[in-house]
Amino acid sequence: MMKHKRILVAPLDWGLGHASRCIPIIRELRKQGAHVVIAADERPLALLKEEFPICETVRLPGMDVEYPRRLPMSVFMAIKAPRFFRTIQEENENLAHIVRNYQIDGVISDNRYGLYHEEVPSVLITHQLFIQAPFFKRLLKRITANYIEKYNECWIPDFKGGDNLSGDLSHQTTHLKNLRFIGPISRFMGQSEREKEKGFKRKLMVILSGPEPSRSDCEKKLFKQLEQVDFEVLFVRGLVGADTHTEVFHHGKVEIKSHLSSEEMRNEILQSEVILSRCGYSSVMDLAVLGKKAIFIPTEGQTEQEYLAKHLRAKNWFYTTTEKKLSLLKDIEKGKSFPGLKIDLSLDQVETAVSDFLKKC
Repeated sequence: MMKHKRILVAPLDWGLGHASRCIPIIRELRKQGAHVVIAADERPLALLKEEFPICETVRLPGMDVEYPRRLPMSVFMAIKAPRFFRTIQEENENLAHIVRNYQIDGVISDNRYGLYHEEVPSVLITHQLFIQAPFFKRLLKRITANYIEKYNECWIPDFKGGDNLSGDLSHQTTHLKNLRFIGPISRFMGQSEREKEKGFKRKLMVILSGPEPSRSDCEKKLFKQLEQVDFEVLFVRGLVGADTHTEVFHHGKVEIKSHLSSEEMRNEILQSEVILSRCGYSSVMDLAVLGKKAIFIPTEGQTEQEYLAKHLRAKNWFYTTTEKKLSLLKDIEKGKSFPGLKIDLSLDQVETAVSDFLKKC
């Protein structure tokens, strides 16, 4: 009898995006007969436990970063650099114990740079080959490439050609030989096709997640502007956990929910005319899969999101603005004027990548 390969899947724990985009990877692994062990921490672990209650889990601590309120992000990241490298080393040491204790045959890491192993095949999922920083770009490029080379493969969740979602984050000249474009991935892939829009339940849905305190700070600003609206709004706070799933509040015309399952999230997005969200790459892929119009607000100082916002606006796909410039009633109309992305995404490249990986394990 063929042995089921035991595959560790471990997303980064900054927000929920890295965990949510692991969902189609885990589905495909299970479809192809793998036994998946999920390694994560706190909110990402809770999210994946909810999606895959049958899967084995192990807690893998992360860095638990809180974004600065006063320091520029670039200065903050430079100060925290020694801690980043220490965390990567600790992850690698923890992985050695997990591989031994859980009999792991292969590792798939989403943006956790310490999860490579000398004895079992490993994959890194990232769309940030070229970190957008105000300084030290060449140094960061070399450091990133050095870590990527430690993995058997690096899977890039984007199209390879010119009409891509990530732009310069993953489409520049590089010497790396282990790169593989697998196409955009979303937790909504493989579900039923997009529904025809026969009218919407509401004009606006807000989806807010990401690291603190920036998530809560933005939430307060949005609540203040939402006091003006005279139409129905659904506000999803992105707080996942046993105590938050059923929480529902009302604030005037605004229905506030702490968390939705993937199926609930998909259904509510399809019933909303415009989505307001952070400009995280996983959110961009989710809304592209569903063909939705959106207003993207990058987390202030997070250079990846700020770059993505400019890239998507330059492509004339989505309307983007900043927290400081946000004027909700006007921005909703502007968001409706942009076409969004209506692209048909396939799981074929993911299926092939997973199949090839399992053969190596």
